[in-house]
Amino acid sequence: MANKKVVGSQEHKTFNEEETRRELAMMVILYDYPLSIVDRVGFRRFVASFKSSFQVMSRNTLKNDIMKIYSNERVKCYNLLEKLKCRIAITTDMWTSSNNKKGFMAITGHYIDDSWVLQSCILRLHPSTVEALMCSPSWLWKEANGTCPTFGDLSTCPTILDEEEDTVEEEDDECGVEQLS
Repeated sequence: MANKKVVGSQEHKTFNEEETRRELAMMVILYDYPLSIVDRVGFRRFVASFKSSFQVMSRNTLKNDIMKIYSNERVKCYNLLEKLKCRIAITTDMWTSSNNKKGFMAITGHYIDDSWVLQSCILRLHPSTVEALMCSPSWLWKEANGTCPTFGDLSTCPTILDEEEDTVEEEDDECGVEQLS
């Protein structure tokens, strides 16, 4: 994308549309703003007041930008987890978004880093449904391929092996859960 000179209050800054789009997506993520913010007259007037050539994108473009950020962060998280020499604890948590009251289930990995600080990262996010709860063990089994340095040797976990091994493929068909992956 083309860079353009924008005069700031103290210095000249180069306008970068790609960076501006990424920062807008990050703002929506950080503050849980609705995607419809880009359609609101007040927001469009605010952006127009900057006198830049930035064109406010549609909701779908904003959603796609957010999903790119999510995908990049997910890859970073998985790469980090693969390099860990420690085990991770996996938890699930149900929560409701503040702006549209939709429920979600997050699968989170927790580990202690080299500085002995507890760290966490979201491994998967599902809409909160009974199907999502039923499918989370099969997702873990499928994701870890039975054994993985990140998750350890899952063959020692009788709950997953005994109850899930034979039904993983069946559940995948039954679990038509929309996944943010």
